[in-house]
Amino acid sequence: MIYLAKPTGEILGRPNGLREETCKVKKTLTDMWELTFDVNKYTDENADFSSSDFYESLSENMYLVLESDTVSALFLIDTKPVVTNDGVQETKSVTAHTAECELQQKFLRGFYINNGTDESQEYLADDNIDPYTGLPKEYIRLVNFEKPGLSLLHLALLGICETPQSA
Repeated sequence: MIYLAKPTGEILGRPNGLREETCKVKKTLTDMWELTFDVNKYTDENADFSSSDFYESLSENMYLVLESDTVSALFLIDTKPVVTNDGVQETKSVTAHTAECELQQKFLRGFYINNGTDESQEYLADDNIDPYTGLPKEYIRLVNFEKPGLSLLHLALLGICETPQSA
């Protein structure tokens, strides 16, 4: 099953115009997975044509949740879907990659952690400076689910890092 989700993670629903015979998942051990499929703009239910659910919402920067007996994964539609029209039916061809593709747009320039300077992220975290010593109470860890402001993974995903500038 493939579900469409907003960038906030809220699941909208399942596109009913999805052509299941076109669904393909390209799995690799080292690279991002790729999900491709086609969706018809109109569905034919009992000789009654109607618009497919969420057809217009299938766009760049939306998420897809893939669930099956063997796989559960989050994908990002990272390129604009290709729209084709054969004169009878309009179809979108969607290509999405697993969500770690978002990290390709993050750079760690000017991003300091655990180096003891005022611009270092442990000094900038809320309520993390000891008032007597002026030192951080805790330092940045790779992952800190209780305190995301002290988690390198959370800081990178939340956009603290720089994004590349368009030319």
